Amino acid sequence: MLKKSGNEINISGLEEVYDYMSPGNYVVSAYLLVDGLRTSRKDYLTWLNSKIKEKKTSLDKSADLDRNQKKKVASALDKVKAYLSEKFKSDSTRTVIIFASTDGFWKEIRLPFILRSRIVIDPKPYIQNLRAYLKNYKSYGILLIDREKAKIYSAYLNEIREYLAAFTSDVPSRVN
Repeated sequence: MLKKSGNEINISGLEEVYDYMSPGNYVVSAYLLVDGLRTSRKDYLTWLNSKIKEKKTSLDKSADLDRNQKKKVASALDKVKAYLSEKFKSDSTRTVIIFASTDGFWKEIRLPFILRSRIVIDPKPYIQNLRAYLKNYKSYGILLIDREKAKIYSAYLNEIREYLAAFTSDVPSRVN
């Protein structure tokens, strides 16, 4: 779980998204830039509404999906739209990703960095951009020591994890 300025950012669900497979079902992968410094709520919701309308139009014309699958994908798009319009609060999130499947799978991931807004409908979650970004993101190790104890931390994506609580020194107290 990432933590940023008191708000929890859910990135622990990535393994579940990476491993998701449901033959015969489609996944809506909605990436949305929600950074308050770059875009307003009204602007990103306008973009979202426009893209969802565009995707629904292309779904109607598609010969790859049967009528039932088209209805399920349209329903997943509507759920994404409703959630982002009515319940979502961006707080300190810069990009939100929602994976919504036609079989009920739902995963929201809030990111502390910027990814381009897009909506992809595919049998698997669209994670190529996210994987590439995370692969190139640096991880840091932090070692805090004093005469009596040491602590080891790792820092990755605004998350700081404590690996080893504390080592007490084997050095006798009279030695400086």
